[in-house]
Amino acid sequence: MSKSLRIAIVSPFPPPYGGMAIQAEKLLTLLTKSGVQVIPVRTNVDFPRNIAFVLKIKGVRTLVNTFLFLNSLHKALPRVDTVYFLTGFFNFFFWITYPALLLIRMHRKKVILSAHGGAAGIFFQKYGFLIWPILKTVKTFTTPSGFLRDAFWEAFKVETKIIPNITDLDRFQFRERRHVRPRLLVTRSLEKIYNVQCVINAFKLVHARFPDSILGIAGDGSERRYLEKLVSCLNLSSCVRFYGSVDHATIHDLYDHYDILVNASHRDNQPLAIIEAFASGLPVVSTGSGGIPYMLEDGITGLLVKVGDCEALAKKVIEIVENPQLSLSLARNARAKSHEYSWQHVKNLLLPLFAS
Repeated sequence: MSKSLRIAIVSPFPPPYGGMAIQAEKLLTLLTKSGVQVIPVRTNVDFPRNIAFVLKIKGVRTLVNTFLFLNSLHKALPRVDTVYFLTGFFNFFFWITYPALLLIRMHRKKVILSAHGGAAGIFFQKYGFLIWPILKTVKTFTTPSGFLRDAFWEAFKVETKIIPNITDLDRFQFRERRHVRPRLLVTRSLEKIYNVQCVINAFKLVHARFPDSILGIAGDGSERRYLEKLVSCLNLSSCVRFYGSVDHATIHDLYDHYDILVNASHRDNQPLAIIEAFASGLPVVSTGSGGIPYMLEDGITGLLVKVGDCEALAKKVIEIVENPQLSLSLARNARAKSHEYSWQHVKNLLLPLFAS
């Protein structure tokens, strides 16, 4: 079946290594290995050198990117039968997804829209009346979580198919930590939505309890300078390390170096960082934002706290360090849960969808 499939994957592709980009790269590699003919179409276009100056002009840069992307899509569409479109919301939807869906409709190609991001409900409330006419042209919707499935149903009474995000379980080797050390890791972009500031404030409390504790921060973004200054003001510079952007091909080494994953995002859907921690044996402490409670069961596969509650975040971390049986139970249950995100499982859901 797979050898007869001709698919275009429309998505951001690395670099940078965002959630959708990582998923698109994995899909491209794994579908190709499965015999599917795949054409990648980048939404984050590589600008030709002769117009590279446009990158410095914010509004013009977006217009030129959209034009170049639509041109690439126009060339790819005659060569495929189905378009698998990974989309976000807000600006991404209006500048990329909306015009692309019009173009796909003109070519009369089947499109499967894969929605990603934790702000779907807010977006649908504000702009649902504008986007529904173009969404009606989509054959099938997929989401990586029950959270987004529910958002689509509440807004449009549209049924979606859940296609989980893919994690390379072979790359992320599970290691049981019978003695969990206070070595905390956060692997998110350094943007306000992911609230790494809360993780740092929680770590201050953890460090007061465990003076040998350390915090690793993997990721980059507009908040980096502010967060570095915060660490300095809290006198934590000697025990907090900023790694910057980490190549996804080597990030498994970072998980192996730490013992607890901490996440404090304000809005989220299905963070790849949590899935990777599940696969690597790190117990997870997270805020229960967006789709996270759909993937992480409190007390079973991880521990949840209210959004913005830094003290609760710290208390749960301390509880994991001081209760080895709890940390082992969480890690083992999470490892079993991680198999839902294996390629073998996702492939069995995705290929019939392409062929239908």
